Amino acid sequence: MIKSKKLQLAMVLTLACICAPVLSVESNPTKTPLNPEIKSEEQQWKVGGNSIGKGPIKPTHVAELFLPYPSSDEYMPNSNPQRIRRILKTRPGQLMSSEQLAFLSASSVTDAITVIDRGDTVGRHFHIRLYAMSELDARKMAEAFIEAMTLKAEKIESYKQQIRMLQESIFRNQNEILDKEAEAEVFLANFQESIENVHYLSTDEAKQAISELNTMLNNLDIELAGMKAKLMAIQEHRERQKAKKHEEGINREGILLKLEDMWIDLLIELKVTEARKETAIQLRSQAEDFCRQMNAKKAEFQKDVNKYKMRVTMYEQEVRQFKEKLADPDMETLPLKIYQNKVTIYPVK
Repeated sequence: MIKSKKLQLAMVLTLACICAPVLSVESNPTKTPLNPEIKSEEQQWKVGGNSIGKGPIKPTHVAELFLPYPSSDEYMPNSNPQRIRRILKTRPGQLMSSEQLAFLSASSVTDAITVIDRGDTVGRHFHIRLYAMSELDARKMAEAFIEAMTLKAEKIESYKQQIRMLQESIFRNQNEILDKEAEAEVFLANFQESIENVHYLSTDEAKQAISELNTMLNNLDIELAGMKAKLMAIQEHRERQKAKKHEEGINREGILLKLEDMWIDLLIELKVTEARKETAIQLRSQAEDFCRQMNAKKAEFQKDVNKYKMRVTMYEQEVRQFKEKLADPDMETLPLKIYQNKVTIYPVK
C-alpha cells in the first residue's frame, strides 16, 4: 500500500516536472515578500514531533517559517499530495532543480513539508519546515509554499479538509458522550448498591423520602411539644394536690395516684415519640448522605460529558463558519501573515 502511494505520488511529480513549462499558473497570485535569513547551525531532519526522516533521499537544507493559527485569513498548512502538486505549479516550483523534484517524488509528503509543533516554539503559530536539496531549492520551496497557500483552490481545499476533520471530531466526541453516559449508568448502579444501610433506587426516591421524613419530624415536634405541656400541667396539678393533702373531706391520695398514672403513661409516650424522632432523623441523614454521594459521582461524569458537549458545539460552529466561507462566491485570498515576515534557511545534518 505504501509503495503504491509513493508510486502514484512519484508519477504525479514526474508528470508535473515534464509538463511544468506548459502548466497554467493561476493568474496574479498574491505574493508575500520574504526576508530570507541564512544560518549555519545544522538542524535535524524532523518530520513531526521528535520523529526523524529516513530517506531514501536525504535533504541538505531546510526552510523554516511560522504561520499563525487559522483565522479569517489563514488556514491549516497540513501536508498532502495536493499541496505538493500546487507547489510544483507555482512559478518558483517550476524553477526547482531535478534533485529537488527527485527528493519530493521519493519522500513521503510529511518528510518534505512538516508541522513541527503548534504554538510551542512561537505562541499561537504553526512551526513549519520545508526540506530541500540545496539552499536555492530551500528558497524556492518557501516561495512556492507561500504562493500555493495564497491560491484560491488551495484555500478551498483546505477549508474542505478542515470540515472533514471537524466532522470526524464531532462524531468521535458524540460517541464519547454516549460511552460516558453508559459508563455512568453502570457505575452509579453498582455504587448505589455499595452504600451501606440505604436501599433507595434513585436520588429522586431518596429526595421523596427526605421530604416525607421532614413532614414527619415537624409533626413529631408538635406532638412532643404537646406532651411536654401536658407533663408540665400534670406536675403543677400534683404540686397543688400535695399542698392540700391535709385538708379534710377530700381524698387527695386517690387524685395523686391518678395523676401519677397519667404522668407515667405520658412519660412512656414521650420516650416513644422521641425514639421515633431519633429514628426519623437517622433515616433522613442516610437519605441525604445517599443523595450527596450519588450527586457527587454524577457530577464527576457530567463534567466529562459537558466537556465533550462543549467540543461538539465548538466544532459545529467552526463547520458552519467554514461552510459560510465556501458559500461566498467572492471569497478572496490574502497574503499570509508570516511571523516577522521571515524565512530562515539552515543546513540539515
